[in-house]
Amino acid sequence: MIVRDTENNWHLNPIDVATLVAVGSLAMLTALVRRQLGQNAVWLAGIFMTLVVANLLFARFAPRARWIRIAHDFFPIVVIIVVFSSISPLIDVVRPDRWDGYFSQVDSAYFPGLVAVWREAFGRPDWFTDLIYLAYVSYYPMPFALAVILYGPSYPREQFDEFAFIIALTFFGSYLGYFLFPTYGPRLPLDQEARVLGGGTISEGIRAFIHVAERTKMDAFPSGHTAVAVVCLRYARWCGRVVTGIYVVLATGVVLATVYLYYHYATDVLAGACLAALCLTMGPRIMPWTEATTWQRFGQEIAMRWRALSPKP
Repeated sequence: MIVRDTENNWHLNPIDVATLVAVGSLAMLTALVRRQLGQNAVWLAGIFMTLVVANLLFARFAPRARWIRIAHDFFPIVVIIVVFSSISPLIDVVRPDRWDGYFSQVDSAYFPGLVAVWREAFGRPDWFTDLIYLAYVSYYPMPFALAVILYGPSYPREQFDEFAFIIALTFFGSYLGYFLFPTYGPRLPLDQEARVLGGGTISEGIRAFIHVAERTKMDAFPSGHTAVAVVCLRYARWCGRVVTGIYVVLATGVVLATVYLYYHYATDVLAGACLAALCLTMGPRIMPWTEATTWQRFGQEIAMRWRALSPKP
């Protein structure tokens, strides 16, 4: 499902619309709270506007060369990573309150036994903790690998477009949750991680990577790891039994890692699963609204009704 304007040589995908709306909204929000942001407002506005302009340029020149078209189709990966790494100062200004106390109480009230068993699964042997850490970071390549598979000649272009749109919707939906319910999660202090979490060299290396890679810390609710893993598992079914089996293992490991590694409350995981269900249900229904023909028909209908209501000479 591709939005094309052959007359003006534009090549817009549904994911472009989602990206432009999301990043454009962040740019406007930055402008609204620029005084509170101080010096951060300049570089945040610069980042968001650069992403918007780059997306539009890719859309404009994608039909001219294959490498530009490929770069355009996978540019949302850059957008998702850059946006996640940039929004922390904006969250702090827009929503200085924190929801950890509330979600911790929800866990204590409704999932006390589950959380305890979850965190102590199999007695937390070091080898198992290493495996869970590997599962946790598999979240990063999961959507990219599936996008590469669906981008191949064996699959219709419509399948890639739908997956790209839904996965972007899932990421942006989780970012919205970070603004609405900024939550740090039950993370452990740095000096306690090795003692409580355990694990070997693999765990230590991944912990160091996460501290550097995940710059936005108020990202517990909803669990983006859970939401993305569930969405990827849904679309892995298009790729056959082998890929589906791999994604079943990876998605299970990702979800298990969320609470086991003290990154999320059980409530966060439930919210992530609900977000995935919402995106999978509503995303395909929203996609037709990204087509140029839809807006052309809408404009034509408005024009016809306006003419009908206008007094005739």
